[in-house]
Amino acid sequence: MFCKKCGKEMSENSRFCPYCGEENEVLANKEEKQADPAAAYRAMYNDDNEYRPIQKAPAQQESKVIPILALIFGLLGGWLGLLFGIIGLTKCKEKGNKAMCIIGIVAWAVWLTILIMQNA
Repeated sequence: MFCKKCGKEMSENSRFCPYCGEENEVLANKEEKQADPAAAYRAMYNDDNEYRPIQKAPAQQESKVIPILALIFGLLGGWLGLLFGIIGLTKCKEKGNKAMCIIGIVAWAVWLTILIMQNA
């Protein structure tokens, strides 16, 4: 490395230039940062780089595929209505999605009851 004042070569580990006596700023800053962690923190968040808190990502909407399939197959009277309804109840967290799954299961049960009554 070279001295900033006189431009002569000096060791990176020397605190002062052996020719002009200028202090090695790189080594001085390194020692200062090690000695005072708060100073390093203040240097990170000076006016040029002001602190900005991390913003949370907006919550993603839950997929409505399984509840819609439960509803459709439940209304059509298929066993898939029951299957998708049960899967939807275990995986879905939103009330609207759970309601669609429950409606699909109930619709499947109504169709099953009608089918049993017709065959009896």
